[in-house]
This record gives sequence, structure tokens and C-alpha cells, in this order.
Amino acid sequence: MKAKEHFMEGLNCCEAIIASSNDNLNTSIPISIGSGMGGGMGVGLTCGAITGGNMILGILKGRNSLEENNQCKIQVMELMNSVLEKYGSVNCMELRAKGIDCNEIVEFIDEYLKKVNI
Repeated sequence: MKAKEHFMEGLNCCEAIIASSNDNLNTSIPISIGSGMGGGMGVGLTCGAITGGNMILGILKGRNSLEENNQCKIQVMELMNSVLEKYGSVNCMELRAKGIDCNEIVEFIDEYLKKVNI
């Protein structure tokens, strides 16, 4: 199922990204790790969908020890820059003030994660 569908069913934006990634990647990442991230962490700051995308990148591509190189950092920066380039902000409150609804960002992050072939 696509993240947008999960969002429309009632999951918050971050939870929807995690649920979609579970569907698409056959993983079982707890949706609950995103429960506090929706709505820009509840206060309109960094968009929950973007935070969810960064979480997925970290879980699947991040390091597990200090000895490993942190390749995930580059992927997170690329995701953040992609959002900034397209929308001009990663801040939930600013995105909404520009008339960009959550469905659009959820869909953008979901498609982005599919394109980077995680």
C-alpha cells in the first residue's frame, strides 16, 4: 500500500511512510516510532513525512557501530536537499502556509524512497 493510502486511513505522515516502507520492503519496522513525529513533531517543525523518510534511510542504510562509515548521512542530506529544492522548506508549518498539503509531501517522500532503491 502507498503511504498516501495509509495517511488517508488515519496514520500520521511519519507513520504512513513507515507503514508503506514495511509494505514495499517486507520489513516490520514498528510504526510506533513515528507516532510522535506527525505534524512537525507536534509543533510544526521538521515535517513528519520527511522525518519518517530519514528514519527509514537510517534503519536500512545506517551504521551499527563506530567502526562503520556513516553512508546514511549522505542519503539523508540528499533527501533533505531534494525537498528543499522542490518545496523551499522542510518545516511543516512553512509548507502548510505555502498551501502544500500533507498528502503531497507524503507521496513525494514515498516515491523518493522507492527511487533511491533502499
